[in-house]
Amino acid sequence: MDILPSTILHDIFDPAQGWSYTPEQVPIQKLVASDGSSYYLVKVDEIEIEAFCQTHWKEGTHRSAPAGRLVALTTFKNVKLTDASALLKGAFSARGLPSFGLDNQGRITLQAAFPCGAGFPVDLARKQLLVCMGIVAEEATDLLAAWTKNALPAEPEWKPSLPIRANAKPYPPLPTTSAPTLSPVGTPFLPSYNPAAFPPMNFSFPGYPPSPQAEEKKSEFDWKTAKNVASVAGSFLKAFLG
Repeated sequence: MDILPSTILHDIFDPAQGWSYTPEQVPIQKLVASDGSSYYLVKVDEIEIEAFCQTHWKEGTHRSAPAGRLVALTTFKNVKLTDASALLKGAFSARGLPSFGLDNQGRITLQAAFPCGAGFPVDLARKQLLVCMGIVAEEATDLLAAWTKNALPAEPEWKPSLPIRANAKPYPPLPTTSAPTLSPVGTPFLPSYNPAAFPPMNFSFPGYPPSPQAEEKKSEFDWKTAKNVASVAGSFLKAFLG
């Protein structure tokens, strides 16, 4: 495959070339790596992903496969590797998409990539990269949630703060209270009843329209559900469906 053109990554994120996400939906920063090459830092559902072009293998690496590819990579900066087999099993079950690695600083990375070269359509490359970023973001989110849960300390077993004496006497029984005094016959409410202290109840019955309060609660629930379902990673994964 021919050498990957240097402009294809910039064309992918160019609104004039078809990038349809706003900065509010998907924050993007264009940065420069230590070797002088440009890359994009894309924030997908709180996961920071580096999107970059690989045009050649590192010095000392000899491979017959072309080096040109587009890569989506995230780095777990505060996670220590204690069980490499778990990551390898995860990569195996995902069939390498995404795959795990270790960077030069020994940090765990998660990445997905696809071969790309001269003449590769920008629209197709964009869809491929969107899917890669969506896969990486969803997998990273699940991993961080699992690692955070496992890192939480176990709740200590409750023990009494004071020693229990063997000859301790039980507490005396609670005093009984007298029955409440009822209102005189014919009065609808107790003298202390305050209607303003009790908000109206929201009931719905078949054949009757719901109350405005119930509609407001329902719309609020629907909106929260929609926000949870419509994640950026989820929309990235549907790049080939649109």
